[in-house]
Amino acid sequence: MVKIVWDWNGTLLDDVDLCFSCINRLLVNHELQPLSTLNQYREVFTFPIEDYYKRVGFNFDKIPFSGSSTVVKS
Repeated sequence: MVKIVWDWNGTLLDDVDLCFSCINRLLVNHELQPLSTLNQYREVFTFPIEDYYKRVGFNFDKIPFSGSSTVVKS
């Protein structure tokens, strides 16, 4: 039996550095400006996640939300 524990942004695990790194990688791969500091990350993070992605610069008219987490290799 496989058990999965879902944790988001520090409820059980301090994962802020990982989340900051992940969003910046997505932003760079989609030719968007990465976040410069953890404070900036904390200021823009929100739920639902789709709203968070919009706040950091994703335009869902160009890239659908379902495709925004895809890593684009250059």
